[in-house]
Amino acid sequence: MRVVVKKEGKAFERVCPYKDVRVANCLHCPPDDAPCTNSEGVFECVRGVLCADGGTPDDTSLCPYGALLWNGTSLYKCDLCVDHGYPRCYLEGVADLVLEERDVKEVGELVGWIVHGRSDLNVEVLPVLPWEARLLHRVLELYERTKGEFSPEEILDELSVELDVPEFTRRRVLWLLEVTLSPLGPLNLIGGGDIEEIVVAGLREPVLVYVRGKGWLRTNLMIWTEECFLNLVNRAGESLGRRLTLRNPRLNAVLPDGSRIHAVIPPVSNVHSLTVRRFSEKPLTPSHLLDLGTATPEQLALIWYAVETEKNVLIAGNTGSGKTTSLNAILGFVPLTERIIIVEEVPEIRLPHEHVVRMIPRADISMKDLIRDTLRMRPDRVVVGEIRRDEEAEAFIETVLAGQGRGSYATIHGRSVREVKSRLLSMGIREIDLDSIDLVVVQRRWGEAGRVVRKVVEVGTFVGEVYEALGVEREELEERARFLVENKLYDLAEFARRYGSWRSGS
Repeated sequence: MRVVVKKEGKAFERVCPYKDVRVANCLHCPPDDAPCTNSEGVFECVRGVLCADGGTPDDTSLCPYGALLWNGTSLYKCDLCVDHGYPRCYLEGVADLVLEERDVKEVGELVGWIVHGRSDLNVEVLPVLPWEARLLHRVLELYERTKGEFSPEEILDELSVELDVPEFTRRRVLWLLEVTLSPLGPLNLIGGGDIEEIVVAGLREPVLVYVRGKGWLRTNLMIWTEECFLNLVNRAGESLGRRLTLRNPRLNAVLPDGSRIHAVIPPVSNVHSLTVRRFSEKPLTPSHLLDLGTATPEQLALIWYAVETEKNVLIAGNTGSGKTTSLNAILGFVPLTERIIIVEEVPEIRLPHEHVVRMIPRADISMKDLIRDTLRMRPDRVVVGEIRRDEEAEAFIETVLAGQGRGSYATIHGRSVREVKSRLLSMGIREIDLDSIDLVVVQRRWGEAGRVVRKVVEVGTFVGEVYEALGVEREELEERARFLVENKLYDLAEFARRYGSWRSGS
């Protein structure tokens, strides 16, 4: 491990207790292998860290890296400012801490994961040092051996007394334990509201993230061992009673925060793969669709009118086009006091409404069963996450034809109104029943990397010209479009208040 100076002169001298640039550019060897330990002036000041004080001038030749220096009375070297745990020059930003290849390997194998170097998107945490990794590994080893008889914190406290571990190291290792043992482990260190996907694509490879507006980026985080990979996946699936094993090499699960995970290991795949799909905790609004350029004011005005006049709406698009995102946003046009029943395989829709019931299918209860259950639940609105199979399409049409509530909504794969119609007909839906779906919104995704575009490309119906089918005048839609542009609001209660004032003319 090396400390490499970035800023010399007064910036370095201000923070370095030795005032000597040379001491920061030294390599820290494991005590068992270091030739300098033949000097009486070199000692292990903290577990795994060698410091210098005393000795003779000739002892400087013991270090093959030139790290030992003589100040006229004793040896000295960069001792990582052990009262802090990390070099002051590193913490002050005047030097970098560089782990050598052997350190990276040791930390990775002991901890199971590592944050190392710089990349497109960086996890900004202090690097795990080899002696911290050794202590962490010892705690985890004893925790496993005692089969939970003692908590990791209790084991750490006992070892800290036994090994005379400094308090700053104990606190650091305690934090590392919390990270390592949490669901998804170190992947939780990757933050950012614009991150939609987190992907592990092989052990000892940089974790990838998909950032809205930027595309795929590499991080400086790596999952190092198979044991760490399996543990973090299985902790995530624990609440569902699912485990990833050689006999069961695939796992799908939903975390309490709504994130969706999919994991697969060899021999089903060529690498250990984990995909975490994140969903925004904040409800999306129609104004977000305007900001993102997904829909024009005129298109949103048409959808708004359809929702307000209790029409049934279908959102279509190709894979990754943002169908569910748009559905979530346009539900902001539904009054906050209405009762909404949501049926979806993955809990992606986030609504601030007062009365929302969410139903998720299980192995013995299908989407079709739950969609039909909504007929007995007196909903104001019914929302189906996605129609994929014939029986789901049939069940959704049943709810629409029943005329319950004030409108039903769903998403479906399709790149045009015409294609959606053909798809529904191929699922066994009668053409006459398609008339019950009042509006079809089609959006497309194209581009790659940071140039992905998601836009509404068609708003139409199965039964002819959209304005005539909905019974709306163009002038009214123009007024609504102006209102949306002039009132970009992200609080739906405020949107409802202003809309009420607008409609009443006050």
